[in-house]
Amino acid sequence: MSQTKQEIIGWALLVAALCICLGVGGVFTARYLPAALGVQMDAPVGGVGGLLGFLFCALVVIVFLVYLAVIIWMLAGRAFLPRAVMYRIMTAGPTTRFDRWLFDRLYPQAPHQR
Repeated sequence: MSQTKQEIIGWALLVAALCICLGVGGVFTARYLPAALGVQMDAPVGGVGGLLGFLFCALVVIVFLVYLAVIIWMLAGRAFLPRAVMYRIMTAGPTTRFDRWLFDRLYPQAPHQR
């Protein structure tokens, strides 16, 4: 299989993982986060602090869901895509040291490549 086809498969797999995790996670978040935080969604906003706290919690949940999707993507891609293709897709955007550490843990190099 050519490198371009592998990258297309890798990108499609990443988009699918993101859609599933953010879709399902978004539904559960919208359903259970307000109840967990004690926020009445049909009540008027009592203050800016409560609203900002709720939005911050939603942001934390979104970041968690994105990392969950990427972990699922790496585990699924490990079965049939080479490490170089997955690394190229992962580093197409901004990455942190944690992202590279996570990639190395979930997608280890072969002993002969070190």
